[in-house]
Amino acid sequence: MSHAAEPDRPAWYASFGARTPVELIAAVTDSASTASAPCDPYEPLRQIGWSPYGESGLISPDNATYVERLGTLDDPGAWFVTVTAGLHQNV
Repeated sequence: MSHAAEPDRPAWYASFGARTPVELIAAVTDSASTASAPCDPYEPLRQIGWSPYGESGLISPDNATYVERLGTLDDPGAWFVTVTAGLHQNV
């Protein structure tokens, strides 16, 4: 998914892999949301039992998936999602 820059909005790009939690994809693609509405991208994960992990991330209830967003609220950075496929096998 991508959006070209407009005078009042920057360009952006998003991609999702096969192991991206469906709750994250739904939160991004839900047509009911609006650009002006306040949004906490972690909220869908918290609602299904994900817990805080590290300084700025969440971890799944089974401890197999970790999601983190770099940057700050004023200057958000890239998202990183790590999935453990087995003992010491990160995807």
